[in-house]
Amino acid sequence: MSRIRFSLRALLIVATALILLLGYSQWRRRNILQACEKLVRDGYQFPVSDTWKDYLWQQKPTVGRMLQVGHGEAVVHVKAEKSAAGTVMVARTTTDPKEIARLKRLGFVKYE
Repeated sequence: MSRIRFSLRALLIVATALILLLGYSQWRRRNILQACEKLVRDGYQFPVSDTWKDYLWQQKPTVGRMLQVGHGEAVVHVKAEKSAAGTVMVARTTTDPKEIARLKRLGFVKYE
């Protein structure tokens, strides 16, 4: 039987790649949670997933559903729903282009 041999250089490369991946993941998680806090202060209510998987790769929450009304016009509807955690999403509609652009940029809307 031949033994598998690892060099110190290969071990350092793998460790560095893992450290970079986990560092980026935590940076991404912190940015998503900060954006969620800002939306909550603006009156949105929505559940944010907080499972063990989210510590590795945070999922973006869904604030609402984007509907295209006319040419270049959009509406975001936040429907009242019950989440797994028991949080109730409040019904809200916005047609403000700046607010819609912010939600699009954050990626917190689903398109219908």
